[in-house]
Amino acid sequence: MLLFRVSRWAAWSPGLPTQDRWQEWCQAPDLTALAGDAVPALTELPAMTRRRLDPMGRAALQVAFEAQGPASTGPVVFASRWGEITRSVSLLRELTQGEPLSPTAFSLSVHNASSAVYSIARNDTANFAAISAGPCSSAAGVCEALGLLADGAQRVLVVSVEAPLPAPYEPFETHPLPIRAWAALIESGGNLRLEAAPAQAFPDEPLPSDLAVLRFLTGATPMLHQPGWRWTRHE
Repeated sequence: MLLFRVSRWAAWSPGLPTQDRWQEWCQAPDLTALAGDAVPALTELPAMTRRRLDPMGRAALQVAFEAQGPASTGPVVFASRWGEITRSVSLLRELTQGEPLSPTAFSLSVHNASSAVYSIARNDTANFAAISAGPCSSAAGVCEALGLLADGAQRVLVVSVEAPLPAPYEPFETHPLPIRAWAALIESGGNLRLEAAPAQAFPDEPLPSDLAVLRFLTGATPMLHQPGWRWTRHE
């Protein structure tokens, strides 16, 4: 499996709106610290475009802009377990009531909505992908990025975003946490490794998978075991 490194990263949640706060959090995780009242500023987008996005989309784009910078860096992979499910549930309720659906709301409910808005806003014609792989969506996003690096890409931006499930799906939520998003610009040739591993060989990770991956990528932990995946750091 290809060795890689993280050249830049960014993260956001309502209670941890700055990278410095996230760096401290990664050293001593506290899930209650994610809650708060902050909203992503997302000044990189025009006000009209910002207003079309829900909080989840704003969070995803905020960290993407911060980690990627002003210039295109190549392919981008967005990873999310449920995507814009709150908007989808709202559309389903309107259908049951016989109400007409908003074309704008529908276009922003699909799984690749955030990546599409991001690529259009940046006028970026690079390869954009949207990944969903259950609780290990972040790992699948990084795996997709490693495939792109192996195929010749110089750098790949991985964006992970998750949000709590809306009614009536809350019972399916393992970790009912606030919106959180992170982005990592990865390159080949580092000391990090992601590889497939037997799920039964490792103990359960107490953190949600997306946050556990962030801790590993930022260097807060040297190794991470997840169902089907093993993350290691080689000195």
